[in-house]
Parts: sequence; structure tokens; C-alpha cells
Amino acid sequence: ANEFHRELTKEIKGAFEPIQKIVKEVLDKYLYLENRPATLKFEMKPESWDEETGEIISEIITAYIEPIDKSQASQEVNKYFNTFHYRLFCTMVGISIAVASRKNTGINLPLVLDDIFYASDFENRTTIEEFIKKLFSIFKVFTPELELQLILFTHDQLIFESIIKASKTEGIENILFTKLFKYEEAELEGDFKNLVLRMPAYVPYSFPQNLIETK
Repeated sequence: ANEFHRELTKEIKGAFEPIQKIVKEVLDKYLYLENRPATLKFEMKPESWDEETGEIISEIITAYIEPIDKSQASQEVNKYFNTFHYRLFCTMVGISIAVASRKNTGINLPLVLDDIFYASDFENRTTIEEFIKKLFSIFKVFTPELELQLILFTHDQLIFESIIKASKTEGIENILFTKLFKYEEAELEGDFKNLVLRMPAYVPYSFPQNLIETK
């Protein structure tokens, strides 16, 4: 088990090292957009060790928030943010890794966010829209040569409406949205039930017809 943890730590370090700089830049940019006077630093934190020899067997990558004001001590991210903002920050960690992978490889893989939050998590609709706008901004800054392909799934009507508005105000084009029926509400087509409706029952903002694929 100890040997396994040593190898795992080695693999994690090796995978994170080439993208660490970009991940930090993306997250620092996010902190700036959040109007937080702080930067991020990463350190390896011992997770387990040999009680007889004191050898560190495994370590974990730990993120610390470092205030611009050096008279204040650094804090672990989960202690710096409240529960809601910590959840958003964790989402941004995944997004920053995606940005770093795109930048390093030049491969434009889509970003898929699967029901990552509900409207109840946010203070109001404006907060949701601002988060989505920050997401668009970060991809424009760090990978302007690669068009963002964002696939987002949500059960929440308010999240859907907010994303549509943010996309419209940011001038995002080529948008396609669909709504999935419940199985019992879907109509039978041949030997299967069609669960997909291309045009939702309610669209909060009008789009030019050539940007909406209808069926």
C-alpha cells in the first residue's frame, strides 16, 4: 500500500507540474474578477507518513489563498471561502485544468458542465449571469485562438434563463438549446421514444432565427 501511494504521488506531481502555471494564472484571474485582493499558491501537503521512520509516503496538492496584504497569513481555500464560494472555486479548478489542457495541447475539446449548481445556490439571477460571463472571459483571455464549445446541462429554469441572457449580452453566437422530456411524456417514434424537444417551452430572450435550430 505504501509503494502504491508513493507511485500515485509521483504521477500526480508529474501530471500537474506542466499545467500548474496556467492553472494558477486562470484562478488568479478568477479571484481578480471576484474583486478579491489575493493570489493563489500551491504546496504539497503530507497526507500519510511512516510512523517509524518519519518518511512521507503520500502528499496532496493543496491550494492556499495568499492576501496581497502580506501582514495577513495565508489560508487554505476551504477556510477562506464560505460554502457557496468554495463550491464555485472548486468548479473553477476543474475549468482551469480544462483551459490549461487546451492551451498546452491546442486541442479544442468541449467543456461539459453537468448540473453543477442550482439557482438556490446563488444570491440572485445577476450572480449567475456574472459567473457565466467570467467563464466566457477566462476562455477568451487564455485560449483566444480556440472557440469555446460549452455544453451545459441543468434542471433549473433560472439557471437556463440566466445562461441565455449572459450569452446574448456577451454576443455569443451559434447557440443550440434543447429540452428533454420526461420519459412518460415523450412520444413514440418508430421503436423508440423521442425525449428531445429542440425549442424549450419558454425562451426568455429572442434570438435571430438563423441562430436557433428548430424542429
